Amino acid sequence: MGVAALALCLGFTACSDDEEGSSYSTATVQNTELKTILAQKGYQFNADGNLLLDELANNTTTLDLSGTNISTDALAELSILPNLTEVDLSDNGYGPIIDLSTLPEQITGIDLRGNKIYDFEGLVNASVVNDEVQTTILHKLTKLYLPETAKWNVEDLMPFYTKNQADGTNVDMQMVDEDGNLQAYNTLREIPDEAFRSYLKSLYSSLFPNDGTQIDISRPMQISEEGSPIDLYWGDADIVSAEGIEYFINNPYYKDFAVSITMMTETPYSVGYLMPGANIKGLVLVNINTPEGVNLSKASKLAYIGFVGNQSLTSLDLSNTLFMQQNIEDFDQTYMNAFMCISCESLTQVKLPSNNKGLAVLLQLTDLPSLESIDLSSLVGIQNLALLNLPKCSITYPENLQYEVNAAYKRLDAFTEGGTVELAVSQDVFDMSETVSFITKYRDYLKDGFTSYSDYGAIRWSKQIK
Repeated sequence: MGVAALALCLGFTACSDDEEGSSYSTATVQNTELKTILAQKGYQFNADGNLLLDELANNTTTLDLSGTNISTDALAELSILPNLTEVDLSDNGYGPIIDLSTLPEQITGIDLRGNKIYDFEGLVNASVVNDEVQTTILHKLTKLYLPETAKWNVEDLMPFYTKNQADGTNVDMQMVDEDGNLQAYNTLREIPDEAFRSYLKSLYSSLFPNDGTQIDISRPMQISEEGSPIDLYWGDADIVSAEGIEYFINNPYYKDFAVSITMMTETPYSVGYLMPGANIKGLVLVNINTPEGVNLSKASKLAYIGFVGNQSLTSLDLSNTLFMQQNIEDFDQTYMNAFMCISCESLTQVKLPSNNKGLAVLLQLTDLPSLESIDLSSLVGIQNLALLNLPKCSITYPENLQYEVNAAYKRLDAFTEGGTVELAVSQDVFDMSETVSFITKYRDYLKDGFTSYSDYGAIRWSKQIK
């Protein structure tokens, strides 16, 4: 009897003298947001924040937190409910990333509909071993309801699904379709433009099973297909939509490759959320909008970057890319260390790497009316620097520029008189005192880039600073 009595006071319960016969949780709810929501639902707490383990608390197996906008930080404390296994987190404004490691292990069912989530951290640990995706499930689930935005995720949901399928684990995994209805999750995705689909199939036929109208994001590329770049330029071609490119850019399990797409259309076409992994070496998108966002936090091999005519792009963080973070001998002859951002009217912020080698072949910022600032202070060597039509931009110039980067021969050339680094500026940039100071300091080592960039509004600064 003594052992039995002791057991009742362990785990989630603690004997309390506050009320005769009452039992409270050992743990307290620290998050005031969660405590308030639970109190509104009838759950009771003592002065210290311990939950009263009454009939309501002990019988709770599902909890509706939809529409409460509760922070994900509070989710760890849901273990206060001893028998809770399922929680509805729909319509809570979550995204673009959710960390499922914050969920207590006891919760095996979650509803995430109505959120703009693209990245599901803490769900799996997956990597390619011997050309196969090996997956460890980090949070076991028997029910997972997903928002429509989850269709663009390959890194987490695809291996979670295929691993459970292979193990014969019964998981109620569903995803909202474009009409707002839940459908059973699978790994088939639409490439709606027939001409674009035909082009992709010409490179990667093995990824298109059955009748070839859909791509299977779980299929590996064949050896003969691996590394083939998606390098597409079209003007009068039949292609009118790049939808579906997301499933290539966002798939970290393909061998290293690059994507360069130019759409010659009056109105840029929009694609979904882009999160290139460590296998994307180059990414250039011309006249393609990205209203769902671009996340480069995992693009650790990305060295060649270009966004042109993107009207929805608001910020870019290149901190984790290879731009300005390679030794000269590591430059790729095809995907050289370069960054171009042209005619992106909504772009306000660009963050360059701070701990870097400071070397680049090209850095071009052109026609960016909303850009607030750019810090080039850590740039040590470059071949072409173009700063054009940046009316609102505060520019911090290089403090220790030393080399011209010779991309063709993977060589750093020390400054010589007569001009080696090509600099192009527009009138608004030249009118900044910082620009004049920079040109004056390095005048003997700069050559005027007016001829190369005259179509972008470059001026002959060399006529004004001899």
